[in-house]
Amino acid sequence: MKYSDSYIKMDMQKIYCDDYVSKIESKSTILVTGCNGMIATYLIYFFLFLNDEHKKNIHVIGMTRSPNKTMKKYQDIIDRKDFTIIEHDVNNVFDIDIDIDYIFHFASNADPKNILERPVDIIRANTLGLMNVLEYAKEKKIKKIIFPSTREVYGKMSENYEEVHEYDLGVLNQLETRACYPESKKMAECILNSYYLQYQVPYAIFRIAHSYGPGMPIEKDGRIMSDLVGNVVRGEDILLNSDGSAIRGFIYLTDMISGMLYGTFIGLDAEVYNLANEKENLSILELAKMLVSLQPNKELKVTYKKISEKEKEGYTKFKRVRLNMNKLEKLGWSPQVSLIDGLKTTIKSYES
Repeated sequence: MKYSDSYIKMDMQKIYCDDYVSKIESKSTILVTGCNGMIATYLIYFFLFLNDEHKKNIHVIGMTRSPNKTMKKYQDIIDRKDFTIIEHDVNNVFDIDIDIDYIFHFASNADPKNILERPVDIIRANTLGLMNVLEYAKEKKIKKIIFPSTREVYGKMSENYEEVHEYDLGVLNQLETRACYPESKKMAECILNSYYLQYQVPYAIFRIAHSYGPGMPIEKDGRIMSDLVGNVVRGEDILLNSDGSAIRGFIYLTDMISGMLYGTFIGLDAEVYNLANEKENLSILELAKMLVSLQPNKELKVTYKKISEKEKEGYTKFKRVRLNMNKLEKLGWSPQVSLIDGLKTTIKSYES
C-alpha cells in the first residue's frame, strides 16, 4: 500500500471535509504513535494529502519501535520534508525534544492471538505506554491527545438494552482471558480523564466497533473481517468458526477517521464518542457470502469448522448491542461508505 496508489487518493477525498479541515491549523505538528497500523497509516496519508492538496504545511511524525519495517512501509514518502519517522517504544519514558500540537496514540494491539499469548504486553501499552505519552503531552502542553478505545469497555449489558450511549455502564469480568484488552482500555480512559482533571491535558476518546480497510492484517489475525478478507484475497474457501448467525456492523476506514477528526477538531475537550456504522448490520454468514460474491471467478465456498475451547477464550462472549451514534452525528458526522464499496476497495488494496 503506497501513498501514490489511486485508491488511496480516492479514500483521502472521502475523508476530507471542510467542517474540520478548516479548524486544523496550518504548520501544526502531529505525532502518530504505532505508525505501522491500519488507522495510523491512513491518518499519516491524510495529513500529507492536506499538505499536497490544501497547503496545510503540517509536519507529521510517525513513531515506531520497528524502524526497518516502518522505513519499508513508507518507502515512497520517506524523503518528504513534512514527514519524519522516529524510533521509540512508548513503554519507555519519552526523551525526544519536539514541540507537538496533537498526538494520535495508536500504539496498541487487539488481535485475539496476542490477547491469548501476550496479555501483559497489551496491558502495558494501554496503561504504562499511555502514561508516558501523557507525561510528554503534559510537558509540551499539547492541544489534544486522541485515543482509540473499544466498544468492549461497555462489557455485558442487561437484556433490556437495545443500544448503548456513552454514559451507559455494563459489567466486565476481569478474570476472563480476554479481559486484558477491554479492562486496559477502560483503565486508559480513566488515566486520560485523570490527567485532564489534574494537569488539564485535553483528550478525545473514540469507542470503535469493527473497523476494516486497506492495511489491516489478513494473515492469522483472528478477527472476523481480517480472516475472511484474507481467505478471499488468497483464493481460499471461507472457514467460519460458527454457524455465522452472529450480527455485526462494520465501519470502513475512511468513515472511522472522519469521525475521529470531527470529534477531535469540532468536539470539546475531554469527550468520549461511540464510533461505528450501525446502518448495515448483517450476520457473519451474510458477510462471508458477500465477500465470495465479489470474486466469482475464484469459485469460493463458505464452510464451517469448530475451534478449540482455548481459541474461544480470545473472543468476546457478550451479546452485541447497537452503539448510539447521536453524539458524533450532532457534530455533523455520518458514515458515507457502504459495506460493499468498502469491501471492494479493501480487496483491491491487497490484490494490487
